[in-house]
Amino acid sequence: MPNIIAPTAKQRHYAYDIAESLGIALPAEENIETYADFIAAHKTQYNAKRVIDRNKRVELIRKDMPEESRRKEGTYVISQVEPRLRLQTVKRLKSDKPLESLEDLLEFMQKQMKSLDREHIAVINLDVKNSPINTSIVAIGTLTGASTTGREVFKSAILSNAASIILYHTHPSGNVSPSKSDVTFTREMIKCGTLLNIPVLDHVIIGPYSYYSFKKSHNLFKSAKDASVAE
Repeated sequence: MPNIIAPTAKQRHYAYDIAESLGIALPAEENIETYADFIAAHKTQYNAKRVIDRNKRVELIRKDMPEESRRKEGTYVISQVEPRLRLQTVKRLKSDKPLESLEDLLEFMQKQMKSLDREHIAVINLDVKNSPINTSIVAIGTLTGASTTGREVFKSAILSNAASIILYHTHPSGNVSPSKSDVTFTREMIKCGTLLNIPVLDHVIIGPYSYYSFKKSHNLFKSAKDASVAE
């Protein structure tokens, strides 16, 4: 009885693809010679069908493209999506009265932030009467930290034509004492606000049951000439 040599894994995989694509049966005898003959007999038809199917998929994509995104025949590109920043005043985040005191500010912010389980850094963009225009979440971090830069903080303020801003972020742990990085970040944002003529009026750390106001408890704002909160 002759030795039967099984087809290689590559042959078997290729033959399965051909059979599935063309809707035909695999060889009845599973050995290296019958599989080699099967592949040789159907390879040309299989490759031709793959080219046709690929062209059909490309044509479907091409039909969905804007005319200006189409290129010369045989070359296709994905249509670009123009990034836009859309600022919306959401009713549940809007306060109809000016933030005339620190208490007003905290009441407004704690409703939105105190139940969050990760650190969030956010900014309230204010008009000339200290009424909120909108609230922008600048960064979302982990349970113990979040970071951002002046570019992100003041982006929405500039687009909102804000007269000033108030920074705030959460400490889900409940310990609202500022860290060294919190102090450094606040100092940098005060400088940015001075350069942009969009003063930072306060930076408040919010915990589930308490808060920390840099304006009230730290000397950073005492030396910032353009930063003041109406109290």
